[in-house]
Amino acid sequence: MNRKFKHLEHSALLDQLAHYTAAYTKLLHENGTSQEKDECRQLIQRLLAEINIRERERETNSAE
Repeated sequence: MNRKFKHLEHSALLDQLAHYTAAYTKLLHENGTSQEKDECRQLIQRLLAEINIRERERETNSAE
């Protein structure tokens, strides 16, 4: 998996997640194109994946 957001701090990840979630919601209400919605949804999924990876890493490190 390409971790596009690996370099971002956790707070920046959350900011990006909030931004793209708001953008996606706006696209839904304003009838954005399918491509715009798909791109936004994919970015949200990648951000969530990075957050989940970090959570698992943190849990693994705290268990050691």
